[in-house]
Amino acid sequence: MMKLKVSDLQEGLHHSEVVVSIHTTEGDEGLVLGKRSVERGYINVGYPIRIKGSSFLVELPRETSSGKWRVWVDKSQLEDAPEKVVA
Repeated sequence: MMKLKVSDLQEGLHHSEVVVSIHTTEGDEGLVLGKRSVERGYINVGYPIRIKGSSFLVELPRETSSGKWRVWVDKSQLEDAPEKVVA
């Protein structure tokens, strides 16, 4: 499992929630998560679905505020990123 860097942690509507920002190749996306899902500024994401150059398509643990479950992110935003996807 890989970890995706998040920023701008803000309190969510519920005391156990936090709102984070994910920097994607198409702009920033907001994501509401449980506070325990964020560890040292990173969240767990699934193995990359596709790789194009230094961009990785990853599936998020929850839907973003704009309705996306999968986002393209730069490799620099990921920890433990693989060099290629094995089909």
